Amino acid sequence: MNPAVEIQYGIEPRLRRRRQVARLLLTLALVAGCVAAVRISMEKLKYRNRDGLQRELESIAGVRVVGIDGYEDAPFTWKVVQARITVGGNSAKTITLRAPGSGQLRKGEHLNVFRIGPHFLSATYPDGTWPDCIDLGSKGPFATLLPSPLRDVDDLVARYDEVLAFIGTLPADGPHRGPDGKDYVFHRR
Repeated sequence: MNPAVEIQYGIEPRLRRRRQVARLLLTLALVAGCVAAVRISMEKLKYRNRDGLQRELESIAGVRVVGIDGYEDAPFTWKVVQARITVGGNSAKTITLRAPGSGQLRKGEHLNVFRIGPHFLSATYPDGTWPDCIDLGSKGPFATLLPSPLRDVDDLVARYDEVLAFIGTLPADGPHRGPDGKDYVFHRR
């Protein structure tokens, strides 16, 4: 044994503890960052339907989105119930669409109109159900109600005055034979 070398006890354990604390802090920071990233992406996923619908409606010339209503359907899903829009910058020119899905309005297959201007619309179906809208889309039971069928939501907005005037001439309650050959009843309030 060399008497000139002094033995220093405890230096190695102190360095090891500092490294362990540094690793622990780094691990905690990484976990916190991952949790924050997951939370942010889940929020975006949750409101994907609403945000997509809003972008789709805002892309229509002359349309202003007044509101999109819905509810939390599942832990990470927000279900759209209706969308309210104004046409041409005039707050009196309103359309309320029921359960519109992002991407569906441009297809024009289902245009569930709950309100147009002052008129609230609903229907009675042959099976006894009573949806609080009428489906004026190309695959809807009221596709042939208008003199000239609607192609899509852009067409509905462009022909707002024409559709409003026609709806205003309808009786409060009236029969309609759908494209499927079944008898429906529309209601206008």
